[in-house]
Amino acid sequence: MKRILCLILLLPVICTITLSTTSAKSSEKTITFRNINDLREVVIDIYNDNYDELVEIAHKVRSFECDDEYVTFEANCGPCSTAFQKILYDHNIITETTIGANTDAHIFNFYRTEFTDSKGSFNSIIIDTTYKQYAMLYLTHDEITENLPEVLVYEYGNFDDMKAQLKGALNILDENEFNDMCTLLTVNQYYIAYIPQDFQELDFKSSMNYSSAFIDDLRNNGGAYTKPFDTLTLINTEKSVSKDFVYDSNGIYRCYISSEELKVFSTGFNVISPKENIEYGAKMENDTLRVIPNYPSPKTENDVRLISKGSTYPLSLNKSDITTPILISLDFRAGKDAPAIYAYAVGRTLKYGDVDFDCAVNIMDATYLQKAIAKIPSYNLDVFSKETCDVLKTNPYDINNATQICRYVAKFDTPYCGQSLYFSSALELSCNEVMGYIDM
Repeated sequence: MKRILCLILLLPVICTITLSTTSAKSSEKTITFRNINDLREVVIDIYNDNYDELVEIAHKVRSFECDDEYVTFEANCGPCSTAFQKILYDHNIITETTIGANTDAHIFNFYRTEFTDSKGSFNSIIIDTTYKQYAMLYLTHDEITENLPEVLVYEYGNFDDMKAQLKGALNILDENEFNDMCTLLTVNQYYIAYIPQDFQELDFKSSMNYSSAFIDDLRNNGGAYTKPFDTLTLINTEKSVSKDFVYDSNGIYRCYISSEELKVFSTGFNVISPKENIEYGAKMENDTLRVIPNYPSPKTENDVRLISKGSTYPLSLNKSDITTPILISLDFRAGKDAPAIYAYAVGRTLKYGDVDFDCAVNIMDATYLQKAIAKIPSYNLDVFSKETCDVLKTNPYDINNATQICRYVAKFDTPYCGQSLYFSSALELSCNEVMGYIDM
């Protein structure tokens, strides 16, 4: 009877609204590169071959006045990085658009990959189209064009590699000026040992209309990483309370901590793998991880920590005045011996398919969505319901989403319905205009 009812309810409305997206096609496969030199050559070729498109997209993202020839020489890092992200994606290179967290002033593309020449290691690469804005403090347009690369491509934190990219500037600058220029770039591109993908900036959501499929590609396919452990457990300092991590995807584990559990784990915890008899702890005694609050706040170096394999030092949580649940993420893409860990307050927890926010996924959610698609007054989708109803990762107003919710209610297998969404303003990687979310 439930299945018949679902089909009947779907008949009244056959209506779709198409939303333009910055990444219309999903990347079916990603390119593999032998090494960073191979990657660098491909990236620069893509940049040169598609420069006109980069300029066109950048102008759509934000209006600015400068000659098109010199768009990437000015402080247009946001529009240019957003545009180049789309172009690289169309060439099956899935990059992030990341803000330089030390100054909150510079956005660049960030690429995670495994080179075939060095299997088993994960590489984090900066791809910066507008690094030239800092070189402009020392060099002219012509001097930059003649002596420096079109795009800066180097491994994150490898400053010798960065300097090697820029050594052509030594034809004009003395060594002190050259070092000053490189230091300026370092300050704007680096401040923590590892950049979590969850915190990347997507500032131009309203201009670019990112699709859910595109967001999923960024989060789940930005460099495939196999699952390192079957089970991981968070255990408090007294070894009296433990909580299992849930494997998300791409080398990342999540652990949801309730308000009550937060009191237990804030004094200190370690991460253990019971089957492998491996323990992870703080690098140094008295290390602290800040719980990022569910409101805009200045970034700190304690927002992300690297923990050490074999260490028994507990890592404590600086929860400040946070009383809401938190989500702790453990990212092994930073390295199996020293994974990255970060935690943030959860402001709201919803479920895919719960369009009317009654804490249940039922036939009323499909009905609500149908009426919203039909533009019936008082049936509107806000920024949150646009996320919860998009169970097919197409767009919120696709009638097939309502069909999928009906299938879930009728006990058919569905990939997302019923799955939890954890919202936090600490997260950037999302279509949501208010805050980002993690779905596990």
